[in-house]
Amino acid sequence: MKNLKKVIVLFITVLFFAFPVQSVSAASYGFKLDDQDGSLSENESARIENKMKSFSDKLGINIAIVITSDKGFKSSMEYADDQYDSIFGINTQGILLLIDNDTQYDWISTSGDAPKFTIKRYQPYIDPILDDISPMLKNGHYYTACDTFLDDVQKYAYHKVFSSLGIGAVISLIISAIAYGVISHGYKNNKKYSARNYTSSNDSKFTEKTDVFVREYTQKVKIESNSGGSGSHSGSHHSSSGGHHGGGGRHR
Repeated sequence: MKNLKKVIVLFITVLFFAFPVQSVSAASYGFKLDDQDGSLSENESARIENKMKSFSDKLGINIAIVITSDKGFKSSMEYADDQYDSIFGINTQGILLLIDNDTQYDWISTSGDAPKFTIKRYQPYIDPILDDISPMLKNGHYYTACDTFLDDVQKYAYHKVFSSLGIGAVISLIISAIAYGVISHGYKNNKKYSARNYTSSNDSKFTEKTDVFVREYTQKVKIESNSGGSGSHSGSHHSSSGGHHGGGGRHR
Protein backbone atom coordinates (compact mmCIF):
# COMPACT_ATOMS: atom_id res chain seq x y z
CA MET A 1 0.00 0.00 0.00
CA LYS A 2 2.89 2.36 0.77
CA ASN A 3 4.36 1.64 -2.65
CA LEU A 4 1.05 2.46 -4.33
CA LYS A 5 0.81 5.78 -2.49
CA LYS A 6 4.32 6.69 -3.62
CA VAL A 7 3.46 5.90 -7.23
CA ILE A 8 0.29 8.01 -7.05
CA VAL A 9 2.23 10.96 -5.64
CA LEU A 10 4.84 10.56 -8.38
CA PHE A 11 2.16 10.40 -11.08
CA ILE A 12 0.52 13.62 -9.84
CA THR A 13 3.92 15.33 -9.74
CA VAL A 14 4.66 14.33 -13.34
CA LEU A 15 1.28 15.64 -14.50
CA PHE A 16 1.90 18.91 -12.67
CA PHE A 17 5.15 19.55 -14.51
CA ALA A 18 3.85 18.22 -17.83
CA PHE A 19 0.75 20.47 -17.81
CA PRO A 20 1.47 23.53 -15.64
CA VAL A 21 -1.53 25.59 -14.59
CA GLN A 22 -1.62 28.87 -16.48
CA SER A 23 -2.79 31.98 -14.75
CA VAL A 24 -5.75 33.79 -16.24
CA SER A 25 -4.61 36.81 -18.22
CA ALA A 26 -6.55 40.05 -18.36
CA ALA A 27 -5.08 40.88 -21.78
CA SER A 28 -7.58 41.57 -24.53
CA TYR A 29 -7.16 40.32 -28.08
CA GLY A 30 -8.28 42.05 -31.22
CA PHE A 31 -9.25 41.43 -34.82
CA LYS A 32 -8.92 43.34 -38.07
CA LEU A 33 -10.36 42.94 -41.55
CA ASP A 34 -8.65 45.26 -44.04
CA ASP A 35 -10.25 44.74 -47.45
CA GLN A 36 -8.39 47.38 -49.48
CA ASP A 37 -9.60 45.96 -52.81
CA GLY A 38 -13.30 45.72 -51.95
CA SER A 39 -13.25 41.98 -52.62
CA LEU A 40 -15.99 41.38 -50.05
CA SER A 41 -19.49 42.80 -49.93
CA GLU A 42 -20.63 44.72 -46.85
CA ASN A 43 -22.67 41.73 -45.68
CA GLU A 44 -19.76 39.35 -46.19
CA SER A 45 -17.38 41.70 -44.37
CA ALA A 46 -19.74 41.95 -41.40
CA ARG A 47 -20.06 38.16 -41.17
CA ILE A 48 -16.30 37.67 -41.35
CA GLU A 49 -15.70 40.34 -38.69
CA ASN A 50 -18.23 38.76 -36.34
CA LYS A 51 -16.55 35.38 -36.74
CA MET A 52 -13.10 36.89 -36.24
CA LYS A 53 -14.19 38.54 -33.00
CA SER A 54 -15.73 35.31 -31.71
CA PHE A 55 -12.64 33.22 -32.50
CA SER A 56 -10.25 35.87 -31.21
CA ASP A 57 -11.97 35.91 -27.83
CA LYS A 58 -12.30 32.12 -27.71
CA LEU A 59 -8.70 31.30 -28.69
CA GLY A 60 -7.03 34.22 -26.94
CA ILE A 61 -5.12 35.45 -30.01
CA ASN A 62 -5.22 38.36 -32.44
CA ILE A 63 -6.64 37.58 -35.89
CA ALA A 64 -6.37 39.69 -39.04
CA ILE A 65 -7.11 39.37 -42.76
CA VAL A 66 -5.64 41.86 -45.23
CA ILE A 67 -6.69 41.94 -48.91
CA THR A 68 -4.60 44.19 -51.12
CA SER A 69 -3.15 44.76 -54.59
CA ASP A 70 -0.53 47.26 -53.44
CA LYS A 71 2.35 46.13 -51.22
CA GLY A 72 4.76 48.76 -52.45
CA PHE A 73 8.22 47.24 -52.85
CA LYS A 74 7.75 44.66 -50.11
CA SER A 75 7.47 40.92 -50.55
CA SER A 76 4.34 39.16 -49.36
CA MET A 77 6.15 37.94 -46.25
CA GLU A 78 7.55 41.38 -45.39
CA TYR A 79 4.21 43.10 -45.95
CA ALA A 80 2.25 40.55 -43.91
CA ASP A 81 4.68 40.69 -40.99
CA ASP A 82 4.78 44.49 -40.98
CA GLN A 83 0.99 44.71 -41.21
CA TYR A 84 0.62 42.42 -38.22
CA ASP A 85 3.14 44.41 -36.15
CA SER A 86 1.44 47.67 -37.15
CA ILE A 87 -2.03 46.46 -36.16
CA PHE A 88 -1.33 44.46 -32.99
CA GLY A 89 2.21 45.30 -31.89
CA ILE A 90 5.50 43.42 -31.86
CA ASN A 91 5.62 39.84 -30.51
CA THR A 92 1.97 39.68 -29.52
CA GLN A 93 0.00 36.45 -29.93
CA GLY A 94 -1.79 36.18 -33.23
CA ILE A 95 -2.12 35.24 -36.89
CA LEU A 96 -2.68 37.24 -40.11
CA LEU A 97 -3.72 36.16 -43.58
CA LEU A 98 -2.49 38.32 -46.46
CA ILE A 99 -4.46 37.89 -49.69
CA ASP A 100 -2.18 39.40 -52.31
CA ASN A 101 -4.17 40.20 -55.46
CA ASP A 102 -1.10 41.70 -57.14
CA THR A 103 1.40 38.83 -57.33
CA GLN A 104 -1.17 36.26 -56.08
CA TYR A 105 1.44 35.02 -53.60
CA ASP A 106 -0.63 34.81 -50.43
CA TRP A 107 1.01 34.65 -47.01
CA ILE A 108 0.12 33.59 -43.46
CA SER A 109 2.06 35.40 -40.74
CA THR A 110 2.15 34.17 -37.14
CA SER A 111 3.48 36.03 -34.12
CA GLY A 112 4.13 35.30 -30.47
CA ASP A 113 6.01 32.72 -28.42
CA ALA A 114 5.56 32.11 -24.68
CA PRO A 115 3.18 31.63 -22.98
CA LYS A 116 0.79 30.56 -25.77
CA PHE A 117 3.40 29.66 -28.41
CA THR A 118 1.26 30.83 -31.34
CA ILE A 119 4.12 30.41 -33.84
CA LYS A 120 4.82 26.82 -32.82
CA ARG A 121 1.12 26.05 -32.54
CA TYR A 122 0.32 26.86 -36.16
CA GLN A 123 3.63 26.23 -37.98
CA PRO A 124 2.89 22.53 -38.70
CA TYR A 125 -0.47 23.51 -40.22
CA ILE A 126 0.49 26.38 -42.53
CA ASP A 127 0.53 24.14 -45.60
CA PRO A 128 -2.81 22.43 -44.78
CA ILE A 129 -4.45 25.84 -44.36
CA LEU A 130 -3.03 27.03 -47.68
CA ASP A 131 -4.17 23.78 -49.28
CA ASP A 132 -7.72 24.68 -48.24
CA ILE A 133 -7.86 28.32 -49.23
CA SER A 134 -5.57 28.63 -52.29
CA PRO A 135 -8.01 26.98 -54.75
CA MET A 136 -10.81 29.21 -53.46
CA LEU A 137 -8.74 32.36 -53.92
CA LYS A 138 -7.66 31.25 -57.38
CA ASN A 139 -11.33 31.01 -58.37
CA GLY A 140 -12.13 34.40 -56.82
CA HIS A 141 -14.16 33.00 -53.90
CA TYR A 142 -12.84 35.48 -51.32
CA TYR A 143 -15.57 35.11 -48.73
CA THR A 144 -15.35 31.31 -48.71
CA ALA A 145 -11.55 31.50 -48.44
CA CYS A 146 -11.70 33.91 -45.48
CA ASP A 147 -14.37 31.86 -43.75
CA THR A 148 -12.39 28.63 -44.26
CA PHE A 149 -9.22 30.30 -42.98
CA LEU A 150 -10.98 31.20 -39.73
CA ASP A 151 -12.37 27.69 -39.35
CA ASP A 152 -8.86 26.27 -39.79
CA VAL A 153 -7.43 28.71 -37.26
CA GLN A 154 -9.86 27.36 -34.68
CA LYS A 155 -9.52 23.70 -35.72
CA TYR A 156 -5.74 23.55 -35.63
CA ALA A 157 -5.50 25.48 -32.37
CA TYR A 158 -7.45 22.74 -30.57
CA HIS A 159 -5.80 20.00 -32.62
CA LYS A 160 -2.40 20.99 -31.26
CA VAL A 161 -3.64 21.14 -27.67
CA PHE A 162 -5.29 17.73 -27.80
CA SER A 163 -2.21 16.16 -29.41
CA SER A 164 0.03 17.57 -26.69
CA LEU A 165 -2.27 16.34 -23.93
CA GLY A 166 -2.38 12.84 -25.42
CA ILE A 167 1.39 12.57 -25.73
CA GLY A 168 1.93 13.99 -22.25
CA ALA A 169 -0.54 11.55 -20.69
CA VAL A 170 1.16 8.56 -22.32
CA ILE A 171 4.59 9.74 -21.17
CA SER A 172 3.27 10.23 -17.63
CA LEU A 173 1.81 6.73 -17.54
CA ILE A 174 5.05 5.19 -18.79
CA ILE A 175 7.12 7.05 -16.20
CA SER A 176 4.73 6.01 -13.43
CA ALA A 177 4.82 2.37 -14.53
CA ILE A 178 8.61 2.36 -14.56
CA ALA A 179 8.73 4.00 -11.14
CA TYR A 180 6.29 1.43 -9.76
CA GLY A 181 8.39 -1.41 -11.14
CA VAL A 182 11.59 0.00 -9.67
CA ILE A 183 10.05 0.52 -6.25
CA SER A 184 8.45 -2.93 -6.20
CA HIS A 185 11.68 -4.59 -7.31
CA GLY A 186 13.61 -2.79 -4.59
CA TYR A 187 11.34 -4.11 -1.86
CA LYS A 188 11.17 -7.69 -3.19
CA ASN A 189 14.85 -8.14 -3.88
CA ASN A 190 16.64 -8.60 -0.56
CA LYS A 191 19.79 -10.27 -1.88
CA LYS A 192 23.12 -8.97 -0.70
CA TYR A 193 25.51 -8.08 -3.44
CA SER A 194 29.29 -8.19 -3.38
CA ALA A 195 31.97 -7.25 -5.85
CA ARG A 196 33.04 -10.88 -5.80
CA ASN A 197 29.86 -11.80 -7.72
CA TYR A 198 31.28 -10.06 -10.78
CA THR A 199 34.83 -11.45 -10.65
CA SER A 200 36.19 -14.76 -11.82
CA SER A 201 38.48 -16.97 -9.82
CA ASN A 202 40.37 -17.78 -13.02
CA ASP A 203 42.63 -15.27 -14.65
CA SER A 204 41.52 -14.06 -18.08
CA LYS A 205 44.17 -14.17 -20.77
CA PHE A 206 43.80 -12.58 -24.21
CA THR A 207 46.09 -14.15 -26.77
CA GLU A 208 44.68 -12.75 -30.03
CA LYS A 209 43.26 -9.43 -31.23
CA THR A 210 41.09 -9.19 -34.35
CA ASP A 211 39.23 -6.27 -35.99
CA VAL A 212 35.98 -7.29 -37.65
CA PHE A 213 34.18 -4.94 -40.08
CA VAL A 214 30.46 -5.08 -39.32
CA ARG A 215 28.64 -2.53 -41.49
CA GLU A 216 28.86 0.91 -43.05
CA TYR A 217 26.35 3.73 -42.57
CA THR A 218 25.63 6.35 -45.21
CA GLN A 219 23.39 9.32 -44.45
CA LYS A 220 21.86 11.53 -47.12
CA VAL A 221 20.64 15.06 -46.32
CA LYS A 222 18.24 16.88 -48.60
CA ILE A 223 19.05 20.59 -49.03
CA GLU A 224 15.87 22.60 -49.53
CA SER A 225 15.83 25.46 -52.00
CA ASN A 226 14.02 28.69 -51.16
CA SER A 227 14.39 30.36 -54.53
CA GLY A 228 10.73 30.81 -55.30
CA GLY A 229 8.21 28.92 -57.38
CA SER A 230 4.73 27.73 -56.57
CA GLY A 231 5.52 25.88 -53.33
CA SER A 232 5.15 27.27 -49.84
CA HIS A 233 8.21 28.57 -47.98
CA SER A 234 7.89 28.90 -44.23
CA GLY A 235 10.11 29.32 -41.20
CA SER A 236 11.00 31.46 -38.21
CA HIS A 237 12.26 34.97 -38.98
CA HIS A 238 12.07 38.61 -37.89
CA SER A 239 10.17 41.51 -39.43
CA SER A 240 11.70 44.87 -40.30
CA SER A 241 10.49 46.18 -36.95
CA GLY A 242 12.16 43.34 -35.05
CA GLY A 243 9.11 41.20 -34.35
CA HIS A 244 9.50 37.41 -34.25
CA HIS A 245 7.33 35.70 -36.86
CA GLY A 246 6.57 32.32 -38.37
CA GLY A 247 4.31 31.32 -41.23
CA GLY A 248 4.49 30.62 -44.92
CA GLY A 249 2.97 31.35 -48.31
CA ARG A 250 2.55 30.18 -51.87
CA HIS A 251 1.24 31.11 -55.29
CA ARG A 252 -2.37 30.27 -56.00
